[in-house]
Amino acid sequence: MFAGSTRTPGTVGKLPRVPTVEFCRINRRTTDQSLQPRPFGADLRALAASGDTVADFRGNHFIAADLRVDPSETFMTGLLGFSEQEHLRSFEIEAFSWLKGDITQIEGATSRTVVPFAIDLRTARRWAAHVVSQRIRSGVFRNALAATLNAAVGKLHLLPSEWEVDPVTATHTVFEWIDEHPEVTKFSRRIKLTNPLVDIDEARRKMRALGAVEDEETFKAGRGDSLQVNGNPEFATMLSDMETGDVEVVLVARSGKGGHVSFYSSKHADRTSISEFGSDLERGIELVLDVLRDFSEQRGDVVHADVA
Repeated sequence: MFAGSTRTPGTVGKLPRVPTVEFCRINRRTTDQSLQPRPFGADLRALAASGDTVADFRGNHFIAADLRVDPSETFMTGLLGFSEQEHLRSFEIEAFSWLKGDITQIEGATSRTVVPFAIDLRTARRWAAHVVSQRIRSGVFRNALAATLNAAVGKLHLLPSEWEVDPVTATHTVFEWIDEHPEVTKFSRRIKLTNPLVDIDEARRKMRALGAVEDEETFKAGRGDSLQVNGNPEFATMLSDMETGDVEVVLVARSGKGGHVSFYSSKHADRTSISEFGSDLERGIELVLDVLRDFSEQRGDVVHADVA
């Protein structure tokens, strides 16, 4: 079991003690219903072959490279990272001094700034997995990979759509949090168009009519009250698209002595642990691919029913 299976309370935002892999999903979103996109795998292979998966993000020059398709032609693996400068000071033996030692400047990548990842190329899946490192945490990876993909899309003049890398969060992760914080006073939901573009609810029908790619809605309890979320099937239905990266939610609950505590689904994406691979990136790629294969088989295809 992957969703939330290796998470322990209080670990969000802290460096994992063992290598951690987080799962996400790649989406190509567009409001143009007349466009018929090529299969996801075909587009991704074109991007990989272009050598243009390069983009600047948050002051770093990210490159998605070493992009390879496995023998089954079902999965693609690669490395995402950036170089950084480091100054090394040598110790001056004769003067017995650090201050008088020579300074050498080097530039390159380390295990902190390069991470392995894997992607399921099947259009109905598009699951992805990546290692979390000191410098490339979950949100950084998702945004940086999306930036490199969109940069290549623009240079290749492919279907005009926005490639996004979205967190996938199991519904039960939310309910586990609610069990600990039952007095929920605020619930916000950020809704994105599904990919391929179909209508699965009224909210997305309105989005398509307005040419919008996102919608946000917020529900607040009355003064001194709590939202009816426990055992509420309507609430559970509103969470389901978190598992495909098409919805992100925020919850706020009371937490003793008048305080409040918040839950962000984007910070609680499904994750698991892998064996330590140190600087052996080839081994890291193998480990990430193995867990993605298992995750993809558990999750299977994503099929949206068009009810429009």
